[in-house]
Amino acid sequence: MKKGQSVFPTLSLNHETSKVPSRLAWCYGDLGICIAISKTVNYSFISVEVIKVYEEILISLNERIDPAENGCIDPFICHGAAGVYYGLWKLKKINGMYFQSALFSWRNTLNQFKLENYGTNSNNKNIRLIEGIIGVALVEPTINTNISSWDECLLLS
Repeated sequence: MKKGQSVFPTLSLNHETSKVPSRLAWCYGDLGICIAISKTVNYSFISVEVIKVYEEILISLNERIDPAENGCIDPFICHGAAGVYYGLWKLKKINGMYFQSALFSWRNTLNQFKLENYGTNSNNKNIRLIEGIIGVALVEPTINTNISSWDECLLLS
């Protein structure tokens, strides 16, 4: 797998056979698919081929730490640094895969965003759970306490 390319891209045209870059996010693409697969790897109906691809993607996720290359333009859970950070933490928690360097990198990325720049506005758009500062505020305490029952609403538990 070529660095920066996705096995499960966001968009693929029918005639396209090569892998293309994709944004890194908890809800789709390689990270989202790996979270879904990680819930099923212990079941006998998962083929050896699927598990092999899954393990290759896990290795590549640990190397995908550049926010610009991965389409990370905000701190939020949905498509942002908090979602990538949280998704990698979930994978580490679920399967024991060691993502320490990637987690450190994505935590730094999250901390570089000035959250006061994403404060409330007239329509309160930035105070939502997945596309706002409420979700960002949940991520770090969840990782520090290992209590993540709130994420059931995102189908992550």
